[in-house]
Amino acid sequence: MNKIIDFIKNNKKIVIGVAGGIVVVIIAIILVLTLTKSKKTNKEILTSSLETLGRKYYEEFYYPQAANSDDVAQKKEFLQNFSTIGFRITLDTLLRYNDGLENKDNTEYKNKKKNEDCDKKKTMVIIYPKDEYGAKDYDIKVELVCGFDN
Repeated sequence: MNKIIDFIKNNKKIVIGVAGGIVVVIIAIILVLTLTKSKKTNKEILTSSLETLGRKYYEEFYYPQAANSDDVAQKKEFLQNFSTIGFRITLDTLLRYNDGLENKDNTEYKNKKKNEDCDKKKTMVIIYPKDEYGAKDYDIKVELVCGFDN
């Protein structure tokens, strides 16, 4: 143990340099990991935006009108019919419903790499109602037709 202490005392500059180097390497690794994780791809951004629009459409517009009734039992019976096939809501419908006002992040529905607009009739969200059949009881899937490879 005394040899280690003597080595540190006699080589303070080396010990400080090595410790400083280790700290710099750790900071660099943290920065690289943080920057690479936070960058979303164009496809991820579009998918997230469409999910948000689809959720608003279903929860605030479609669900309240489902089965043209306020009766929970009638809504449940109606929605059960779509639990496997889902409701298909096109990008065109979502944009008209939201009138562009909900697009606060100004998402441009385009494949930026290929400079290809998303097909507004084929790009869609699919809502799959699930048991309990309340306003938030559903799964959602996004289908992008914007020139991305499957």
